[in-house]
Amino acid sequence: MPENQMRTQELLAQEGLESIGQKLYNNINIELSGDPQSARRWVWELLQNAKDVITDDGQIEINLTDSAVEFSHNGSPFQHSNLLAILSQRSTKAPSYTDDEKQTFFDRLFSEEGINNDDAKKFLNTSGRFGTGFMTTYLLSKKISLESIYTTSDRIKSFFISLDREAETPDQMKEKVKKSFASFTELEQSNDTENNISDYKEGSKCYTKFVYEYDAEGKKTAEIGIADLHKSIPFTLSFVEKINSVKVIEYGKVTTYTKLKPLTFDSVSIVRIEKETENDKALIEIAKVSEKHGALTISIPVENIGESKYKILFPNEATPRKFISFPLVGSETFPFPVIINSSLFNPADDTRSSVSLNLSGSFQYDKKVHLNRAIFEKSIGLYKQLLSFASEKKWENIHYLAKSDLPIDVDKIWYQQNIQQEIRKEILDADIVATEHSTTRIKPKDAKFPIYSSDKLDEFWALCQYLIGDKIPRKDDVEIWKNIIEANTESWLGADFDFTLEKLLLLIQDEGNFTEFSKKYFSTNEEAFSALNKIIQFAEDENKELLDRKENPLKVFPDQTPESIFREKKDLSRDINVPFQIKNVLRTTGDNWYEKLVRNEMTIFERESKLTIKHASDRIKDKIEKSFSGKLKEEEEIQLNEGLFELIGYSFTDSEADFETLHRFAARIFPDKVNDKLEEVTGLDDFDYKPCQLWAIKTILKKVSELVDLNGLSQHLFNVNYPEVKDEYSEAEKDQMYPLDVFLNDLIQFSIAFENNQYHLLSKYAIIPNQLNELCKFNSEIFNDDNIPVELKNILKDFGVECRGNLLHNGVSIKLNDNRDLKWICSQLDDVVIKEQNNDSVKQPIRELDKWISAHKETITRMDELFKSFNRKRSGIVLNTYGLEERNQFDEILKSGMSADFADIVKSGAKAETIKELAIISKDINLESALSILKDHPELTSEKIERLLELEELSKGWNPELSYEPDEEQTRRNFENGWKGEAFVYKELKKKNFEVDWVNLSKTENNNSIIDFEGEKHYIVDTGGKYDLKAKLSNGNTIYIQVKATITDISNADHIAMPISTREWKFVFETNDNEAYYLARVFNVNEKDPELYFMKLEKPQEL
Repeated sequence: MPENQMRTQELLAQEGLESIGQKLYNNINIELSGDPQSARRWVWELLQNAKDVITDDGQIEINLTDSAVEFSHNGSPFQHSNLLAILSQRSTKAPSYTDDEKQTFFDRLFSEEGINNDDAKKFLNTSGRFGTGFMTTYLLSKKISLESIYTTSDRIKSFFISLDREAETPDQMKEKVKKSFASFTELEQSNDTENNISDYKEGSKCYTKFVYEYDAEGKKTAEIGIADLHKSIPFTLSFVEKINSVKVIEYGKVTTYTKLKPLTFDSVSIVRIEKETENDKALIEIAKVSEKHGALTISIPVENIGESKYKILFPNEATPRKFISFPLVGSETFPFPVIINSSLFNPADDTRSSVSLNLSGSFQYDKKVHLNRAIFEKSIGLYKQLLSFASEKKWENIHYLAKSDLPIDVDKIWYQQNIQQEIRKEILDADIVATEHSTTRIKPKDAKFPIYSSDKLDEFWALCQYLIGDKIPRKDDVEIWKNIIEANTESWLGADFDFTLEKLLLLIQDEGNFTEFSKKYFSTNEEAFSALNKIIQFAEDENKELLDRKENPLKVFPDQTPESIFREKKDLSRDINVPFQIKNVLRTTGDNWYEKLVRNEMTIFERESKLTIKHASDRIKDKIEKSFSGKLKEEEEIQLNEGLFELIGYSFTDSEADFETLHRFAARIFPDKVNDKLEEVTGLDDFDYKPCQLWAIKTILKKVSELVDLNGLSQHLFNVNYPEVKDEYSEAEKDQMYPLDVFLNDLIQFSIAFENNQYHLLSKYAIIPNQLNELCKFNSEIFNDDNIPVELKNILKDFGVECRGNLLHNGVSIKLNDNRDLKWICSQLDDVVIKEQNNDSVKQPIRELDKWISAHKETITRMDELFKSFNRKRSGIVLNTYGLEERNQFDEILKSGMSADFADIVKSGAKAETIKELAIISKDINLESALSILKDHPELTSEKIERLLELEELSKGWNPELSYEPDEEQTRRNFENGWKGEAFVYKELKKKNFEVDWVNLSKTENNNSIIDFEGEKHYIVDTGGKYDLKAKLSNGNTIYIQVKATITDISNADHIAMPISTREWKFVFETNDNEAYYLARVFNVNEKDPELYFMKLEKPQEL
């Protein structure tokens, strides 16, 4: 039996038709239908089978028609084993390459010893034919026609064989397999010569053709496979040296892929493939780095853009990332930055969809997995070569080499530590990031990569460009880099280069203020504001939580301080036209609005809070009110005062307030705190200036009052002393006084006008000058001076009562509560004389007053009314101011009989010597006594002598025989009426059995008497005491009675005053608990039936 028939029999004996039929039935009808990738794999299985029989310059042709797909190649003739494999679907792969053998080969390959090229090629080019992978072609059609050539030991002939695998049951499949083997046997035994090929030349044309006549489903599968071929065939051609061209005809449309001569640059070669269609030719270029006889290769599509300069193209997403010469269908999503190819890979299963990189849970060591991992780890060296070369040559799109995400179906720890970290380590330090405006590329570790959603990424990139344009990828690359960086960002070896919106805002915040921000990133502030507004608008639109969150909201809004400090949005408000002058004032008061207002250039500020002129006015008003109520701390008070001093320096053009006058006063009183010029400010209609005015007036008045007197004020304003108080001033002194008097008068009038003619401020602050040049408050103790004679003020002062302290300074004009006039000061003098008449220290003031009365009795009428008590007792009081010796002198003058002549002599200015000479000349004139007196008492003056003579006459009492002047007569009657009243009260008390002492009743007769209501005569001696009557009560208590009598009846009491002197009021305080003081009012004192009323005077009680 021939050898080939023996092999067939051996196969059938080993597996049997039933087993082969069952396997085919299961694979075709069950397993293939459940694999979603099978429709893509059929074309690659045919290509791989073709590769195994092609020796050189392989040519592939695929023709897709409406009814069938034809796959042709120019490979070597079929041999018996090949046909047998097709019949049984048993691979022809050599069974000797075990896992250990492959590992040994790998170890030797990468050892220092290495393997020679022939041995390596032999090992690496071996792959199985027509195994389970070939069965994917049955998805096109279950009936295959094979046209090819067959070689035996002595000849080569063409053949045709049909493979029918359309079966509904395993038995049917077994019958179909049996027929195929029968056809194969017939072919083996045929001796026909007509099919012999005598001029066969290997590779000269495509002798082998597989024809799949399909239905609609098969056609769809065919189209899927062809589409997949277009995506990956360039890489297959770059990895499989023996195949040079692939022609694809799709319904008459021809596309041909032809390898051209590659270009080599150091370790990198550029595989060039021409893609030709009917209307176009295109060059497909693939950069490839290989080592160890092509046992390991990585590649990436590129495009030539200059001499030895290329642009990397990212592989089609549908292109598998792992190859074993041909793509491992299903590895498209594997996140490796390059295509990796190795004939040493161990597929995970017969579907050749992936290589396993995971250890099984039950096995800690798997030979296939270990080898696959080792291949990947070795590929890192090739990756470094490619990255280094591309970076050095400044290739474009090098960022594609940075894509290094974690696979989802691979052991994470192993891949991170051995693959990802190694790749990223190289990436971080490679100059591969191209920026928008620089030809110099930067390292990823020095770059920032904008991260945002794809639909907004370009907009976000443009914002980043403002600040870090030299650190971010150019716009064309930004999305690619974003995808690269976002993939396992935490695994970028600690690099912090993912640049989010929050980081962009933090970059702004880190500058601290707008000044530094603008200086660092922009040429002008206008550019800076424009950019900042755009960035904040983006943040408001996209993620306003970054600006509004409670915890650490970002500070990117510039305030209005000089540096424009960045602050949180919630801490700022919109500035509604608040003038800077008002903001300056607020800042000085401790309420710095520059820190609370966002810069006006910030057009994007989504917060309702606004600060207006009215807000500013209310803030200042509130502080002023707190100041007035004492609720401010000392430091706050100081700040408020400084700010309001600033405010006084402004005038509001839209206000009716009198800014100029107030400013003038403030500038004079506080020259170091108030600007000397008033500055106009517009747009302040809503500002309430009145509280500030009130504060200013109070502050000015307070300061003036603290200066105590006019001298202190003059020193403060003019740095000169104010003239001291005197009766008369020189013209120079008046000129010196005038400016201050005018200032103070204006200030007082302004204060009154401010309060609508009220005096509250003047009542609080002492700015009203009295005639001692002291500053006083407006109260009941300061009065206008209605021409009070200076002489009387001086006399009153000599009595120890300084009335000038209660009289308004003559240099100012103000309407006070009341006036003080001649009558008032005479009353004061009248009281003090009566009170102090026995006080030896006031003898001279009494004499001066007496002298003044005498000097003015002709010009001032009714002197008795001005000095009611003193005038009545004047002679006695004044005479009592002289001692016994002085009165003896008067007696001598009187006895000389020449008192009038003597007074005239003294008045004429004659001295003792002159009188002596006159005496010698005229001995008829007896001047000896006068000469003696004048020698001994040179102090006697003519006025003094005349007044003493007058007093001596008055001291003789009331003489009814003399004729008096009318006013003196009325005074006499008043005295008499008073004494008559005393008599009436005296008798009334006696009737009631009181023990009564009538103080003014004389026990002896004299020339001063009255007739009482009963016609009884009483002699009177007026003592001028504090009371008129003293009575003892039955209980031993004492009452004192002062009688006030009038000739009118009680009906006129509303019109007739009952004067009570100061002396009488003060006597109340001299009584004790067992004593009482009464006023007795007697009406109709000259009638037969006078009326008597008592009024008890008591010490004042606490209310």
